[in-house]
Amino acid sequence: MGEPEDEMAATGRPSTLVWFIATGGGPVNSTLFYVLYLYRQGFEFLHMGYASAMAVVLFILILALTIVVVRTSDKWVQYERI
Repeated sequence: MGEPEDEMAATGRPSTLVWFIATGGGPVNSTLFYVLYLYRQGFEFLHMGYASAMAVVLFILILALTIVVVRTSDKWVQYERI
């Protein structure tokens, strides 16, 4: 077994891959994940501009969620003084 960090980083990858292989995207791509759709648009269909715009939107969304978590963490994390 690898390090715990390696296992945590790879947590979402196998299930996403298995889900896509099992369904092939499903009827009308109904089970296609956002990141996989982004990848297919950029590298399979060569719509680089559209894929880049999707990546920027994803980045902004993750950045906004990260800022919210960092700014509110002092309310739900307790530090012990030594």
